[in-house]
Amino acid sequence: MASCIFCDKDKMRGDVTYDFGNFFVKVGFSLVAPGHSMLISNTHYPCFGDLPNELEEEFEEQSNRLQKIITEQFYEPFQLEYGSWGQSVFHAHTHFIPLQSPDYRVESIIEEMVKPENIDFEEVDRAGLKSIYREEGGYVSVREKGRLYLLHTKGKVFDHNIHSNKGYRYNAFFTLKKGLDIPGWLNMKEKHKAVDEERRSITKRVLSVHLAQI
Repeated sequence: MASCIFCDKDKMRGDVTYDFGNFFVKVGFSLVAPGHSMLISNTHYPCFGDLPNELEEEFEEQSNRLQKIITEQFYEPFQLEYGSWGQSVFHAHTHFIPLQSPDYRVESIIEEMVKPENIDFEEVDRAGLKSIYREEGGYVSVREKGRLYLLHTKGKVFDHNIHSNKGYRYNAFFTLKKGLDIPGWLNMKEKHKAVDEERRSITKRVLSVHLAQI
């Protein structure tokens, strides 16, 4: 899709650390910590709930590879996807965010981010996620410690105010509950950019080396 930044590898030059074929790994902006990265589909799908069944096995394989490398080189991550709800780029991508860094520690993103905000959620498998996506048209998914959860978004209006939709938004959680200053990548100010560039540089360097060894 011509207007989609994730479909334009030239615009992302230097931020794509590995291309698996049907998926690639990219380091974005406004990272929570070194290691924060994304797994993205090469083909333009609105979200991974729309991923063809024949790509599910490869998606799982590449997700597990990235999960393993981030765990070994940084810290075990949780995975979060905005499935056609709350996305700033409407192209299938999942965030991998370490549960711990020198600046914070999260025991469980479900227990600490989702449950306190009384979000309607359930544990699902990939087939169940796809079924709910077809019925409701959107979702947010969280995967941590091998378990996949779907957060229902039907009837919810996404609001870019950091104090809204808190149980769904990792940047709100890390800013408001963990004392970090993590704006949306479109709202970064100069004070954020130097810290962010250091995190990005570390992440790109480490992932480039270790993904190439797969």
